Amino acid sequence: MSKAFETIEDRARESNTLALLTSRRGLTFELLERFSPVDAKLYKDGKLLSFAEVKTYKRNFANARDYIMISLKKIAELQKISIESKVPCCVVYKFDDEVRYYFLSEIKDAKVNWDGRKAREGSTYDQELVVQVPKTLFKLI
Repeated sequence: MSKAFETIEDRARESNTLALLTSRRGLTFELLERFSPVDAKLYKDGKLLSFAEVKTYKRNFANARDYIMISLKKIAELQKISIESKVPCCVVYKFDDEVRYYFLSEIKDAKVNWDGRKAREGSTYDQELVVQVPKTLFKLI
């Protein structure tokens, strides 16, 4: 069994990132329970607009690679939620200097590779199949 690594600080960062996104786009959000398969729901005028997964990339956007990785397993989970609910999913990234996002339906020219973060003790999924999403698809909020 894999160890859980999400911290209270991670949840605060997710909430802050979503607050920035929603305030600039005239939306509201509901942060879902810890360890939910998706981080939040985004609303426009009280109507569910999208699910949102929040990621942190500890680098300025301009200095990031030409692609940004996300777990293939996570993409599959988000796609399943989107198909079953008929509600789109977006992935929101907090970079050191800005916040950007893309919708799953907009992913194109991505590659799949074995990659990930440096393995941590107790983690099963630090090295795994990842989707390399081109940086050019990310929209600035």
